[in-house]
Amino acid sequence: MADGPLTLIGRYELHRALASGGMATVHLGRLRSATGLARTVALKRMHPHFATDPEFVAMFFDEARLAMRLQHPNVVPTFDVVSDDDELLLVMEYIHGESLSGLLRAAAAAGERVPPAVASSIVCGVLAGLHAAHEAKSEDGAPLEIVHRDVSPQNVMVGVDGVARLLDFGIAKAAGRVHSTADGQVKGKFAYMAPEQLTNGEVDRRVDVFAAAVVLWETLTGDRLFRGDTPGALVHAVLTAEIAAPSAIIPALPAAVDAVVLRGLARQRRERFATARDMAVALEGSLPPATARAVGEWVEAHAGPTLDRRASLLKDVESASGPRGGEPSAQAPDALSGQNEVPTASLVHEDVSVAGVGTGTGPKRGARKRAWVFGATAAAIAVPLGVVVTMAAVRKVSGGEPAGAAASALASKATATGAAALASAAPSSSASLLASAAAPAPAPASASASHPAPSPLHRHSRPHRAAGKPDCSNPFVVDARGIRVPRPECF
Repeated sequence: MADGPLTLIGRYELHRALASGGMATVHLGRLRSATGLARTVALKRMHPHFATDPEFVAMFFDEARLAMRLQHPNVVPTFDVVSDDDELLLVMEYIHGESLSGLLRAAAAAGERVPPAVASSIVCGVLAGLHAAHEAKSEDGAPLEIVHRDVSPQNVMVGVDGVARLLDFGIAKAAGRVHSTADGQVKGKFAYMAPEQLTNGEVDRRVDVFAAAVVLWETLTGDRLFRGDTPGALVHAVLTAEIAAPSAIIPALPAAVDAVVLRGLARQRRERFATARDMAVALEGSLPPATARAVGEWVEAHAGPTLDRRASLLKDVESASGPRGGEPSAQAPDALSGQNEVPTASLVHEDVSVAGVGTGTGPKRGARKRAWVFGATAAAIAVPLGVVVTMAAVRKVSGGEPAGAAASALASKATATGAAALASAAPSSSASLLASAAAPAPAPASASASHPAPSPLHRHSRPHRAAGKPDCSNPFVVDARGIRVPRPECF
């Protein structure tokens, strides 16, 4: 990373670019707090011309609002959204892994296919994340009716922990959205759209079931399901092309797997699985998924060089001690394929909780003021009380009267202690003034050594007796044993 001023957007440091697409570039980022704690994140930085488009900004905030409602192991967490001048950032968890599209390319380059059990595990994770989104509710418990509408291999991240995660709800449809898709406007990737989505019909969660079935077919076979040289030809293929069963390409696949895939790909939505969970249950029964450990090992085996490169970038970012670096990046980011995609590059995971880290630069001004007032009040009470107790102790020792210089010294010590308490509670700019103000004034030269002038604090440590109040000029009484004890009504 080159030396130079670090790019800061809000409270986030912008580091290396991992991937870039038509709408955004994804960067390594760093959230730093005033206490020295830090968090590595993925920053989805919108391209400048989108950041100044009101319609896009509305859609962007919809994405953030929806994504932050989703808390599920199979959904990439969204932590924050930043709007700073002409910058728009979506702050996401950093997943160490690779996109499913990248893994499919790597397997094809090696002349391999994804093992069926690994494919089952990945797609079951996608279906679990979808079901969580479909069932999500608002703060008041009302269904959000989220539909992803852009399920594709590019939007599935598979971590080295063996967990598949769904991301990018940027074009999701949900009840109550601030931004609504214009009539007749189709968004998403044609090759993964359900027929009713392409024809602009009614859209519900079953369009995501269809897209997940396309992803499952392609992950099992290592091939594209729908092809077309033009958008029109691709749409025609989705609507009319014959769909081969996966076992026609991979004969070892059980017939039960064919049944699951083809039901998910039914062009009539009433013939599909009613929910993503139903499809996941059927897939698990027909093709038991691999363990997370096995999936993680497969990911490392097929994305090793890419993961090593990103791990090196991560090390550079996390070892930086402060504001150094520069505009990312000397190394070209990975390309993002398709429309509205977040990275084919992986997002790297860090085992640090984001809770409570970097949410500010220290106590707010009001909190500091309240702390000072509380500390000053406590110290102000402690000063006269300390003098009273000290003088009482001296009276006890001397038989009822202050013992001259000893009493004066103890009273001065108590006053100084109170001043120290005030100084420690006060802001630094006020501490010295308080300390000097609380220091006892020197006794006049004419004062008798045996009867020193009482300090102002001592003189006003007890209020004047009002009518009907007890006479507390002597706040102690002598009990039957000859011991002086304080009178409760005087304290």
